[in-house]
Amino acid sequence: MTVGNIDVDQRDGTVHFCHQGPGTEGNKEVHVAVGHPVSLAVPPVVYTKHVASKGNNNIGLLFPACKVAGDGVVYVAYSDGGSAIYMAHSLDQGKTWSPRVRVSDMGPGSVELAPWIETGEHAGSVAIVWYGSEATENEGGVPGNTDNSNWRVYYAQTLNATASNPTVLQTVASDVVHAANFSIVGLEVSGGGSNRNLADFFQVAVDPAGHALIAYGADSQSGTWKARMAASG
Repeated sequence: MTVGNIDVDQRDGTVHFCHQGPGTEGNKEVHVAVGHPVSLAVPPVVYTKHVASKGNNNIGLLFPACKVAGDGVVYVAYSDGGSAIYMAHSLDQGKTWSPRVRVSDMGPGSVELAPWIETGEHAGSVAIVWYGSEATENEGGVPGNTDNSNWRVYYAQTLNATASNPTVLQTVASDVVHAANFSIVGLEVSGGGSNRNLADFFQVAVDPAGHALIAYGADSQSGTWKARMAASG
C-alpha cells in the first residue's frame, strides 16, 4: 500500500489521511481515512476509511495527495498509472466524493506522475503540479517512462473545482528537469535501473494574489540533485 499525506480541517481539527487501497483492486483506489477529534486539544482515536476515487491502473504513482481547503472541501489528486492526473472532491469531510475529473492534458504516449495539490483563498480554486514526460520530447520520440524520457514540471489551475465540469488550465512550468527513467518502485538498488534522483521532492503553494509557487527537484544540468523554484505570473 502506498501512503500519501495527512491534512487537517483547520475549522474543527478533523484529520484526513489519503492512501492507496489494499490488494489488487485496491491498488486502483484512493482511500481517505477520516478522524474526528473529541476536541481541538485531543487527537482523533478512531478513523473511518472512505473510497475517494477509483482509477483504471495502479494509483500509487508515486503517492496520492489530499488537501483540505479553508471552506472545508476535501480534495484528492493522483496519477492513474501514469496515464493522467485526476482529482476528486468531497463536501462532507470525506464521506462521499464527486466523480473524478481529469486535470492533465498531455499527448499520446506521455506519462504523468507524482502530483501535489494546494488550494487558494477563493472557494473552488485549486492548483495541481506533476512531473510529465511528452513522447514527442523524449529522445527518439520513445513513449512511456524509459531512459529516453525528458521530464518537465506541469501546472494546472482551476477556479471552480467543485463544478460538475470544472474549467482547468494547464501550462508547462519548467524546462527539462530530469532526463532518465522516473522510479516508481522505490529506491534504486545495486544493479537496478530505477532512477530516484528527483527524491520525491515536490510542493506547490498559492499566495494571496493567486500566484503559484512551485518547489521541485532537478538533476538535468549536472546529474546532481538540486532544488529549484518556479512562480506563476
